[in-house]
Amino acid sequence: MKIADDARRQLDANISFDLIEAEFSVTFESRGGDHNSDYIPAFAVVLRRLAKLSALITRAQVVSKEALRLPADLRNIIPDTCKFPLILSPRTNTNLLATRLRAAAAQVGRAAGSKGPGNPTKKVEICFMLPEIPSDAHAWLANLLASPSGDHGVGRSKKATATKKPRKSKTRR
Repeated sequence: MKIADDARRQLDANISFDLIEAEFSVTFESRGGDHNSDYIPAFAVVLRRLAKLSALITRAQVVSKEALRLPADLRNIIPDTCKFPLILSPRTNTNLLATRLRAAAAQVGRAAGSKGPGNPTKKVEICFMLPEIPSDAHAWLANLLASPSGDHGVGRSKKATATKKPRKSKTRR
C-alpha cells in the first residue's frame, strides 16, 4: 500500500501490514532502482504516526530474501543506544530513531570487515503493540498508515491484551 506524508504528498514507498490480535507489524519494501524512492521519508512518517499513539516497538528485523536465509537472531535489528521493547511517545525523536534503525538494518547480513556503511534501505519489518486497539483494527491501521489526518481511533477502541491469541486475520497489501 502507498502512504502520504504530512503534507498529503503520496510517497513512492510500498509498505504492508499484518495484525495478530494485539500485535501489529509493518513491512517496508526495500528501495532500489526506480522503485520505493521515498523509503527513507516513509520510514520516518510511519514511526511518527506510531509515536503519536504511544506504540511499543517489540522488535525489528530485516526480512529480505537474503536475510531470511540467516538464523532468526542474525536478522534482528539492534540499534545502538536503544533496546526493545521501545516505548514511543509524541516526544520521541522519530527522525533520529528511523536513522538508527536503518543504520542497524544496514549491518544485518554483512560480512565481518566489510567496507562502507551497508544498505540502509533493506526490506524491514517492525512489530509493535498499541495501548488501545479499535474494534475495526484492519481499516483503522490502513487509514492511520496511509493518511496524515486519518482518524486515529479515538473513542472507538478496546483495551489491548498482552496475551497472544490465535491469528484473527492476516493482511498483506
